Amino acid sequence: MKKTILSLCALVLSLMVLADTPKVVLDFTTDDEWGIGGSSSEKNTSNASFTNNDNYTITMLVENLDGIGAYYFDQTGGNLFYGSAKGVALQLPTFDFKVSRIVVDANAASTSVKYDLLSVPTDKNTSVTVEGAHQGKGLVTFTIKDDYQAAGTVYYLATTTKGNNMRVSKIEIYEVVEGAPESVTFGTEGATFITSQSVELFCATAGAKIYYTLDGSEPTSASTLYTGAITISATTTLRAVAVVNGIASPVTEQTYRIVNVARLGTEEDPFLPEDIITIGEGLAGKYWVKGTVVGTYPKYDLDTECDTVASNIAISIGETTVPVELKSGSTARTALNIKENPSIKGQVVAVFGNIEAYKRTIGVKNVTNYAILGGGASGLIETIREAEAGKKIMLGGQVYILRDGELYDLNGARVE
Repeated sequence: MKKTILSLCALVLSLMVLADTPKVVLDFTTDDEWGIGGSSSEKNTSNASFTNNDNYTITMLVENLDGIGAYYFDQTGGNLFYGSAKGVALQLPTFDFKVSRIVVDANAASTSVKYDLLSVPTDKNTSVTVEGAHQGKGLVTFTIKDDYQAAGTVYYLATTTKGNNMRVSKIEIYEVVEGAPESVTFGTEGATFITSQSVELFCATAGAKIYYTLDGSEPTSASTLYTGAITISATTTLRAVAVVNGIASPVTEQTYRIVNVARLGTEEDPFLPEDIITIGEGLAGKYWVKGTVVGTYPKYDLDTECDTVASNIAISIGETTVPVELKSGSTARTALNIKENPSIKGQVVAVFGNIEAYKRTIGVKNVTNYAILGGGASGLIETIREAEAGKKIMLGGQVYILRDGELYDLNGARVE
């Protein structure tokens, strides 16, 4: 009897897992089935269709688009390469079932490429997905909008940025499972954070139980049952599934990147350049960053001698330097650009903006506030919150900030 019960439990579990396995897998890790051919030096430039052993046909669309399109099979990386023009597209096969989502392995793609599933290959406004366009490398899930789930729908995996290249290793297509619960949603979207996060999970289907994993594995009804908010204190991919009557929803996931830095990026405790290099991309919101103005980024490299660029400055503390975007027409550009204000060079400044990729590194963009903190023992300084924070005083030829009876140097360090 016990053996029978265990067998039934195993069957239910296997059915639940099967409900959320891909219906079709298009594998481009080798070219044996497809026969795409070409190389980085011999790219195909004509539209062409290719069929694999399962009789699924893809079509590469590269002609008569915005620019020069091309494609080839990347033997070294094991992926299908296409790009060089906005709108270069891979037309997926049509399927005889309703599609719930399409998962694309784009881990070899260009970090700058943007791509989406479209209903018209040359029009990025025809996205068929809930999420819209994705950018860069990754294993990306596109959830198909209800209106585009019907059998026979044509999907185009297209680049939406001109001049960028797409590399695809595998595409998984998932079927809409009738009777499946709604997908799990997350109270906090995945992003980069500098503190631990408390994440709540939700399912709109009444009676659904939520199961999750924190190690990247596929969640099933044998995984951890969700009973309350989950504390994320280290970089984690949280994957979750809802289950009703043994039928699983599509798996959803969010990645939370937790970066350990000493400061908070506030007005009172601004980040230093080394902090934002450590943090990298993806930190939501705006933050204060301070450093000494040492030059500009005329193109993509630091130049401490050329002061002819008004669009940005380079700030540094120690050996780390980062670029700061000064948007045209902003008060920050008027006050901080070296071209019109050469005396700003050598000054310590604080800027309030987004931490993003900039000048092929990480910088501060969309600056909406700033402060000039000073440049030396005899220079006047203006603190971020001078009226609230304290007074300027000079001791031994050095300027300090007096705050709550304590002395602080211009870098914010308390003087013992």
